[in-house]
Amino acid sequence: MTSKVDTNEISKPTLLIIKHFYTLKAAEHEVVERLVASTKELGWIPKVVEVDANFDFKSINRIEKNVDAVLDIHYEYPKFFSAKSVGAVWTPTSFMKDWDLAYVWENQLSHDRLVHTDSRKILELIQSFRPKEEFGILNHSLPGNWVEWINETERNNVPRAFYAGINWNKLSGRKGRHHEMFKLLDRLDVLDIYGPRKISHVVPWKGFESYRGEIPFDGKSILRKARESGVSLVLSAEQHLSEGIISSRFFEGLSAGNSIISDGHPFIKKYLGKNGFYLDMHRGDDFAAAQLLEYMQELRQNPKLLAKQQEFSQNLFLEKFDLTKQLKKILTKEIETDIPRTVSALILGNSKNDLHGKLSKLGFARIEHTNAVVRDLQDLISIARGLELKEFCVFYANTEILNGFGSQLKEIFGAMKKFNTQFGSLPTVALTQGSHQFAPVIMGNTGTVPLNGLVVDLSLKNPDFVKVSKKIPFLRVENSSELPQISTFHDSFSFLLSIGEDSKRDRVLSVRQSVRSEFEKKHLRNYHDLVEEIRILPRTRRRVLGYSLLASLPFTKPFAFFVKWFIRVKS
Repeated sequence: MTSKVDTNEISKPTLLIIKHFYTLKAAEHEVVERLVASTKELGWIPKVVEVDANFDFKSINRIEKNVDAVLDIHYEYPKFFSAKSVGAVWTPTSFMKDWDLAYVWENQLSHDRLVHTDSRKILELIQSFRPKEEFGILNHSLPGNWVEWINETERNNVPRAFYAGINWNKLSGRKGRHHEMFKLLDRLDVLDIYGPRKISHVVPWKGFESYRGEIPFDGKSILRKARESGVSLVLSAEQHLSEGIISSRFFEGLSAGNSIISDGHPFIKKYLGKNGFYLDMHRGDDFAAAQLLEYMQELRQNPKLLAKQQEFSQNLFLEKFDLTKQLKKILTKEIETDIPRTVSALILGNSKNDLHGKLSKLGFARIEHTNAVVRDLQDLISIARGLELKEFCVFYANTEILNGFGSQLKEIFGAMKKFNTQFGSLPTVALTQGSHQFAPVIMGNTGTVPLNGLVVDLSLKNPDFVKVSKKIPFLRVENSSELPQISTFHDSFSFLLSIGEDSKRDRVLSVRQSVRSEFEKKHLRNYHDLVEEIRILPRTRRRVLGYSLLASLPFTKPFAFFVKWFIRVKS
């Protein structure tokens, strides 16, 4: 018996979504479900991979097969799938400090592209490391087409303020955040509190009459419960407030068409303006409780005001925070392959894996092959002139990975013309040899040059290569026993270093030192206290990095020295 193959599915691109903490009940799970729905709506195939500390990294090759892009919504891991990856900077850096800020920030920077939640402070931070890039906005929101079925939920006759939370502080034996405010309001029938009944031996909402029970982590049930209440109470952790990062509760409240009562988070004020209510949390829980009670009484006594705010909320959501629309902009960027018609491809050796077909599909109008030996850049230039090539990219015949090639090419050529230099290097091309993936190099007058993914424009004059060298493709190993042979290369400091062309820092600095230096040098006052904390933090989760090895590798002089040493030992 043969099964039918859906040819439409074969032609669709695939988005790999990394799901963290899959053994726990976590808000990330709801976000993943919503991303899956938006991905399907865009005509992509969502592929969710569950990752935790026990993830089997030997399964990577199988998982990433036929994947066009990867989306990682957490900082736990660096990029370790070969497809072009998007990292979402959704977490305040003050939360990251518990994981070793320098380490997890390195994880975030390892992704090909970064997106953020429209936080000005986070944007300034990532721009300080990658100043020449554009960063898209992707909120942990939900699909706009869900509004239709959300609106089918009937509201309560008397509106109450919906609040959902785990009450994390109770898990460590302390009072929950805003505990006194909730206790003051508990018996006044103005709250609908939802959260877990029990976590381990702790009952987070024990004693609260306003507690209504648990909500399944399915991404949808919470929206129906919010709409029933009619009003959403959106409170932020101090870390979210100080760094301008908003939680998903705001978007859930908007999509449910609820009136919003919040703590005055700048993001909410920016978009809601006078169409919401704000609590002055700085004056204490007693004052905030009195304010919230006053706002709820006003909304109950003025149905027209309530309806006006509810309508504004849902219209704002559809206009600004539709997850599907935001994701479309991000994914469209990831699959762009605008190859200039003047640029050719030069394949070294005989292709056995249909590299010609892949390059043709990318958009190369002219593809040439040569079996000539390339010992240095002069050999390469002689071959190009013999074929009358002026603008071209170099590929080894057994190149397997061409990640996000088209979207990088235009940027590289632009930088080359700016500096009038003949040579550039694409970070998205990798050569596979056995279980290893790397870019071979040649020795030229300008030093060690990555050959696979080399971009050449012979119409320009300056032979300097370094100015437009981008981060080089990652090298991945199957298990920790293979680490010694590539330990010389494994340091992503050069990735940070390559961001600033005028950087003259000591190249022997560790990546941790470089991150700390960057934080201090950029004078980001909001993170100054974190810099001090980094100095005393231990490096955590070493084993994870060992097994998920990904680095933007510096194929410079250390590589050449290693090659010479290796040849000498083998001979």
